[in-house]
Amino acid sequence: MSPLEEKSLTIELVPGKLHFNIIGIIGNITNDLENIQSFYIAAEDKNDGLIDIKEIKKDDLNSFELYFPISVKDLITVRFHLFVQFKDIKFDYKQSSSMSQLERKLRRVGFVENVVELHDIKKWHNKPESIDQKLSKKSQSNPFKRLLQILEPDIPDIYGIKVEICYTSNEEEALVGHKSVQSMKELKNWLNVRENTYKEFFQGYLNIKGHNLKFCTHLWKRRYVQWNGYDFILFNVYTQEEVGIVNFKQHLKTISVQAVDVTDKNFLKDNLIRINVDDGFFELHFDNQKAYQKCLSAAEHLFGRIHKIKNW
Repeated sequence: MSPLEEKSLTIELVPGKLHFNIIGIIGNITNDLENIQSFYIAAEDKNDGLIDIKEIKKDDLNSFELYFPISVKDLITVRFHLFVQFKDIKFDYKQSSSMSQLERKLRRVGFVENVVELHDIKKWHNKPESIDQKLSKKSQSNPFKRLLQILEPDIPDIYGIKVEICYTSNEEEALVGHKSVQSMKELKNWLNVRENTYKEFFQGYLNIKGHNLKFCTHLWKRRYVQWNGYDFILFNVYTQEEVGIVNFKQHLKTISVQAVDVTDKNFLKDNLIRINVDDGFFELHFDNQKAYQKCLSAAEHLFGRIHKIKNW
């Protein structure tokens, strides 16, 4: 088990972040749209009030994503309210700071409520889940507003929303490292990086040489290597001292890999993997096919496509 993997077993789940990504409205939304300008979804903490509000343009109803990252310090109840804006109503949602302001200008269709407890946090921890959530309809208690609603245009028959939910721990985000996540796509990319960070790809002996890199020279050197996640660590085979480390995560955009399809017949001649990094490269030469295939599989997993060549 790698040091990062051991650390991950003791992380604190809370505080952290709930990631809600609303990706669809469920209902007969093609009807009664003539008098509607926009839809809005407002996120509300039941205790602290309005968190955020986002707009869905009428023309985007068939394909949209609204991403709501919500900080969690304790158990929390999050509501998502669906509103419509009629064409004759002037409204700037960026100037709205409370639910009461929204209700004065917009027509509420309904809301969904997420009472998030510890078992939910554990279920969604690093595991995005897609859910269809039913809207609760709240009747208007104010008789004057109820009368006004009767006079308003009809609205589509909407009865739910489609939402993706995931939870991440602040401590684990700091452990793995990440840039600010701005969408569910970026979150899923981070989750992939997190998973790769904990993998032990290879431990063993190999020969290495390279060009224009600090951790190797143009001469073949025998090294003991630990390939844990994105870290490629080299040790002196006699003293066991660390002599170099490559953090592949810092170079992902510039890395490409070249290799030959190796069999029993050509292993001695072609068992070499070249990894191009920035303006340099390094080459790995192996004692056996098992070690070769392990490192080739690791490279393909982390970096994607391997450029296959006929021979070296």
